[in-house]
Amino acid sequence: FVGCQRGKRAVALDLKSEAARPAVEALLRWADVVHHNLRVPAARRLGLDEQAVRAVNPDVVFCHTSSYGPDGARANWPGYDQLFQSSLGWEQMGGGEGNPPMWHRFGFMDHQCALSSAAATLWAVLARDRTGRASSVAASLLGAGVLTTSETYLQPDGALAPVPMLDQAQLTTTPGRRLLACAQGWVAMAATADSDVAAACRALGCGSAAQLAAAAAVRPAGEVLDLLAGAGVAAEEVRLDQRDAFFDSADNDAAGLIARYRHHDWGGFEQPGALWDLGDLTTQLHLPPPVLGEHTIEVLTEVGIARETIDELIAAGAATAVPPPGLRA
Repeated sequence: FVGCQRGKRAVALDLKSEAARPAVEALLRWADVVHHNLRVPAARRLGLDEQAVRAVNPDVVFCHTSSYGPDGARANWPGYDQLFQSSLGWEQMGGGEGNPPMWHRFGFMDHQCALSSAAATLWAVLARDRTGRASSVAASLLGAGVLTTSETYLQPDGALAPVPMLDQAQLTTTPGRRLLACAQGWVAMAATADSDVAAACRALGCGSAAQLAAAAAVRPAGEVLDLLAGAGVAAEEVRLDQRDAFFDSADNDAAGLIARYRHHDWGGFEQPGALWDLGDLTTQLHLPPPVLGEHTIEVLTEVGIARETIDELIAAGAATAVPPPGLRA
């Protein structure tokens, strides 16, 4: 949660409480976009399905993300990142030739789905601004995950076109695309053409790609990197302790790759910075990840709820708010 929610304000309402419904509807009337990943039956019970939302605000852009897509027998099924790594073949591919499947801990199916839904939502906002018509969009873990398999295709006989396979040691897919274990550290090398492979062999003083691993094993990673750079071969050090190195880098700081702010509970707080370069527009990274209900009073006031009503919601347990950091018990 903390990794993905910076830049947002947090309002905490009990959506099952009738007392909270006026506040929910005030937020819906205020919103340009409603975006959620609740399963449709649950959203319907909570009054957050598209029909209920549009009854309150017909001009809203509505985005729903699901596991298997909006239609079909599995439309309301639950799903998690790992399931789609499995069903799309990534756990088998990531294990390496002859090895059992491997779970990639990084949730790239989740990220693909989120990014695709954000793109679709922004397109819908632009379309509404141009045409005056609000629309609905959707994304799914399965749909976005399928895009990650686009390096292959179905041949006329129904078989998948072959792609480079990770070897059993999980170090290489092709002779020039590999990890090299050095005397001190590791190097990732991406020699994509035969000429690059030949250049890497000359740089490391070996006669063939089969000897690259042995040639790197007797040299420190820094030396291997220098030799490959001199030969024009793309390579990078494999970072084994990157957290402090990343945040301590003056170059990363100057490039805007480090964000700093005050977190409600933890005080001084650092995260990776701007992911986009928008030319002459400044990327705003001024709000830290919120804690539950950190902005309930602030936002509900903005959308026209009286402070007395907000206090009543909090007292009844229909809303949650946290006091400013200096007032916390």
